[in-house]
Amino acid sequence: MRVYLYNATQHPSERQQGAFRIQLTSKDNPVPFSDSPRYTFNRSDGIRCLLMGYNSDLRAFILWDADLHDAPPGYSFSRGVQAPPGVVFRAVARGMAEEQRHLKDGNRVETIIVARPERLAEAIERRVDLSLASLRGGAETC
Repeated sequence: MRVYLYNATQHPSERQQGAFRIQLTSKDNPVPFSDSPRYTFNRSDGIRCLLMGYNSDLRAFILWDADLHDAPPGYSFSRGVQAPPGVVFRAVARGMAEEQRHLKDGNRVETIIVARPERLAEAIERRVDLSLASLRGGAETC
């Protein structure tokens, strides 16, 4: 597995007040022949990718669906990815939480998973299961 882990911050300038945010700055795989530079996560050798944020103040990992965030034509450099504050605070209180959200681009639904360190392995397993179900064309919440 290849993990893309970013610092998850919370600040008042977000569109959704209080949202936790990461900024995708990886230039791993530029998409060739694109008018404006677009990027994808490196899946060479068939390796699965995880897109994660970590907030050290709350000791919380946020897991997004990497396959949705770099779907063709890829993502722009410095693209923001957000998680609503409610799911993060529920996970801090309970150890792990999930929440669905509709993505702006297209009719896609993503399940965000947030976990404390002691439940991270369980959260990763759940994230992989949901991402594989989504790739197979099924509902993301299998």
